[in-house]
Formats: sequence, C-alpha cells, structure tokens
Amino acid sequence: MPDLLARLQSWYHVHREGDWELGASVTIETLDKPGWSVRIHLRRTNLEGRSFAEISDLEPESDWIRCWLEDGSFHGVGGPRQLKRILTTFLEWAEK
Repeated sequence: MPDLLARLQSWYHVHREGDWELGASVTIETLDKPGWSVRIHLRRTNLEGRSFAEISDLEPESDWIRCWLEDGSFHGVGGPRQLKRILTTFLEWAEK
C-alpha cells in the first residue's frame, strides 16, 4: 500500500481538474491546543453528499481526535500525535 502522503497526493491529483479546482483546497494546520487541523473541500467531487460516521474521541488529552463533515468539507482535528490518524480516516473513507 502506498504511504499516506502518496495516497493523499493521488486523491488530490484525481480531483484537482475541472470546476473543483476553483475552490479546491487541502489545508493542514497546527492548533494552539496543541494539535492538528485538517480541512479537505469535497464540493464537486465524488465524495460530496456521501455519508460519514463522525468520530469523536476527546480523551486522553494528547490523543484526542474528532472527524466530521460540515459545509461541503471533511474536517479533522486531533492531538499532536494524531495527524496520521486524521489523514488515514479521510483516505479510508474516500477510497471506499
């Protein structure tokens, strides 16, 4: 299986062309909490409108994670060691 970044790059490459490109973004940022925030726009992709079972596990403080859909985007936030889990959660859902 390709590594996590290769998988994300492949997903983005497939969806970067056409109308989606105009508002497309994949944003990965750090939080003050500390932790990570990931937002991936889904409008005009095959994922728009697909259901996603929200993940919300806010304990323990260093390993908390929450992933959900809102306003046509995938959102994932988590503790400082949860970036891989957030991206894996998105990709496993997106690649189904």
